[in-house]
Amino acid sequence: MPASIPNYVSSITTKSLQELVTAYLNIPEDKRHWSPDGKARTAADQIAECTVTNGYTALLLEFHKWETQWMDEFFVEKARVVSLSWEDIHDMLEENTAKLISALNGLQEKDLEIEINMPWGKQKLSELIVYPYWNMSYHLGQINYIASMLGCLP
Repeated sequence: MPASIPNYVSSITTKSLQELVTAYLNIPEDKRHWSPDGKARTAADQIAECTVTNGYTALLLEFHKWETQWMDEFFVEKARVVSLSWEDIHDMLEENTAKLISALNGLQEKDLEIEINMPWGKQKLSELIVYPYWNMSYHLGQINYIASMLGCLP
């Protein structure tokens, strides 16, 4: 087991990223923007969310501050990422996750008590560091569900 909580979260986040990418690549390229229902999200939309979220969380962990404009910018940025090629999305996902992993590995145990003013209230870094892992794991399940509907689970 890694030496600290941030290092442990870093290792499971890295694993979750690998699983998410594998699941996404199981979906045929021409079905990555397919939705089973008009209200359901596509696999591309979900991986774009993870891409953008990992970048924002890396900044949050580095500077210990939530920038108020991020909430508005998030949806615009996510829509932009959805429109990119898989190669560009993948590069951005890897880059943002590498920044996140670096920020996680730069944290000390004592940093976990730092409180950040979030749009919904104060949260400690100990709560915020697990969000990207949880989010990618959640969307891994959603993407696998889409793959199961398409009949392309391995």
